[in-house]
Amino acid sequence: MIKSIVKSALERPSLFIALIAAILLAVVYGFEYNGYTPCDLCWYQRYPYMAIVSLMMVAYALKEQNSWLLLLLIVLLTFVDAGIAGFHAGVEYKWWDGPSTCGGAFDFSNSELTLDNLYESAQKVVRCDEAAWTLGGISLAGYNMLIALGLGFFGIYAFSSGKAKK
Repeated sequence: MIKSIVKSALERPSLFIALIAAILLAVVYGFEYNGYTPCDLCWYQRYPYMAIVSLMMVAYALKEQNSWLLLLLIVLLTFVDAGIAGFHAGVEYKWWDGPSTCGGAFDFSNSELTLDNLYESAQKVVRCDEAAWTLGGISLAGYNMLIALGLGFFGIYAFSSGKAKK
């Protein structure tokens, strides 16, 4: 069974990566549905996967699922995602500071700001520098970085093996 999965993945690497991207999106939306509100950096990590799935849908409609250009774009998007996820993991581990939008900065210039508004806003703040979930000391951002790197290197391997149409 594993041999057939690997064979299928190598025959259609773009589709395989897009399916994994769709599964990952479903998983993180499942986390969100169960109370894990994503921070700004969490959202940024979703965009490359959304783009991969969208590209694959367009390629499927154009009957170009095995195009080398499609695979190249998908591989680039996986590495972009790995970079975003790596940055986010570094913020969570306090290796560097995150963007100012991730700390819950308030706009005090609002003339209608009341203590109630401030309290409501504070309840909605999701910090980027605190991992909402970890397994073995690795956060979701850390796992996402590892998965995205794995997908990217898989795509490079599939490309170099000549599985994509040129």
